[in-house]
Amino acid sequence: MTDGVGYDPTGTDSALPTVDSGWPSAYDPSDDSPRLTETTALGRHGLGLVALVVAVFVIVATVVASVVIGGLGGQFAIDRTADSFTYNLDVDSALAHSLSIATGWQYIIGTALGVWAIVQGIVAIAKKRGRLFGALTIVIAAPGPLISVVVTLGAASQNLPR
Repeated sequence: MTDGVGYDPTGTDSALPTVDSGWPSAYDPSDDSPRLTETTALGRHGLGLVALVVAVFVIVATVVASVVIGGLGGQFAIDRTADSFTYNLDVDSALAHSLSIATGWQYIIGTALGVWAIVQGIVAIAKKRGRLFGALTIVIAAPGPLISVVVTLGAASQNLPR
C-alpha cells in the first residue's frame, strides 16, 4: 500500500531500490577498490616521517652552510676584543657580497623549511600519523636557528684575523 507519492512503508513496492537490487553498501569486504581510509605507500607513519626527514635535512644543511659562511666570514671581522668581534662587510669584495647573500638565504630557507617541518610534526602528532616521528621533528627542528647562529659564530671565531 502506497501513500500516493510512491513510498511504500511496508516495503512491498518492488519499484523502489533495495540493498539487494544493486545499490552499493557502505562497506563491502569483497570490493578491493581503494578507500580514503587506506594508508599511503609510506604507511600510517608517513606524515611524521616526512617531517622528520625535512627537519634532519634542514639541521644538517644549515650546519654545513654555517661552517662555510662562518669560516669564510671570519676574515672580515674587525674590532676584536677578548670576548667579541664585529663584522665589516662594507668592503668592496665579491666574497663579502656573496657571504651576505648566502647568509640571508640560509636563514630564509632554513626558517621556512624548519617551520614547515615543525607544523607538519604537530599535525602528525594531532592526527596520530607518526606521533613519535612528529615529536622527534619538533625536538630536532625547534633549536635549529640557535644551532645555526652558534655554529656560524663558532666557525667565524676560529678564523678571526690575529
